[in-house]
Amino acid sequence: MQIFRKETRIMQLKLILKDGTEVDIVEAGYTQHYVVTCADEAAFKEIWEKMTEDNLSEIQITEDGSTVHTITGSSLSGTQTVNNPDGTVTGHFYLTGGEYVQATDEYSEAGKILLGEEG
Repeated sequence: MQIFRKETRIMQLKLILKDGTEVDIVEAGYTQHYVVTCADEAAFKEIWEKMTEDNLSEIQITEDGSTVHTITGSSLSGTQTVNNPDGTVTGHFYLTGGEYVQATDEYSEAGKILLGEEG
């Protein structure tokens, strides 16, 4: 008997700030909630300090190196950290405002399907 495994493709998501700072993100949503994993609280604080008004005035979300969308005019509304048993920190960044510009129609189509607007 052969057992077939379905290979899981792991996407590399990045949040790229206006100054070019690249932040690896574990999870992102259209609610502008971004989750990161950091080595420690100091690493989280380094990212947090980069979340200035100017750096958030234009950000990009990329998937495997390709821009998914650009957001202009966001601002930081809050953060949260969770200390993990292994010493790492899971950080949450909450942004508000901003205008989305989709990079491709493919993502717009997928969003409409998820919202039940098309199918």
